[in-house]
Amino acid sequence: MSKVTPKYRKMAQVYKIFASGWDNLDYSEQALQEMYDYESTGKGNIAISVFNKSNNAYAVGKKWTDVQVSMWLDWLKKPGWMNILEDLYNDEFPHWWLDSIFYNFIRDKVLLYKSMGMRWSNMPKRNFNKMRKESCQKLLI
Repeated sequence: MSKVTPKYRKMAQVYKIFASGWDNLDYSEQALQEMYDYESTGKGNIAISVFNKSNNAYAVGKKWTDVQVSMWLDWLKKPGWMNILEDLYNDEFPHWWLDSIFYNFIRDKVLLYKSMGMRWSNMPKRNFNKMRKESCQKLLI
């Protein structure tokens, strides 16, 4: 059993968001440690207990985080993807986390627009302001 890292604690905050709709969950330090141990070593019964109505908030949150991200990625394949991203980049979810999920998608769109001759100054800036990373912006300068 190793100590929970600061990076994992940061991610655990996202798991808490997705677990917040469930009752009687355990948000204790021990529950966090169990989930960390499971994700970093594969030891423990967290994966099994998720399907057996686990009360580990981090296990439940991880499961629903994965489900939701999969749904979002499917939604982005449809028209209106800019509106979907704009809606997601509100204050409910940490932007660092959303950037880690959508970075490649956004980068590919930026490169597509660049290949069409668009520059950053004439891109739909209102929609991109919240979701771009510095490196995406630099691609168009």
